[in-house]
Amino acid sequence: EISDRDKAIKEYMLTMKNIEIDHEKDIENLDEQTKKRISKLLKDNKDDPESLTEKISDITGFKIHK
Repeated sequence: EISDRDKAIKEYMLTMKNIEIDHEKDIENLDEQTKKRISKLLKDNKDDPESLTEKISDITGFKIHK
């Protein structure tokens, strides 16, 4: 169970790093409402990085590679 959580955390961190690298300019241009929605998603889906990635992609239109 702990290793699953650790794996999910690592996947989450990698996903967020990839989003930041791939979409640095796009992120700067996100409006406050979108940033708040993403922040809420991060809290609500912290144990499910795959779902988090899909939802962020849906909201932002960013194409995220796993």
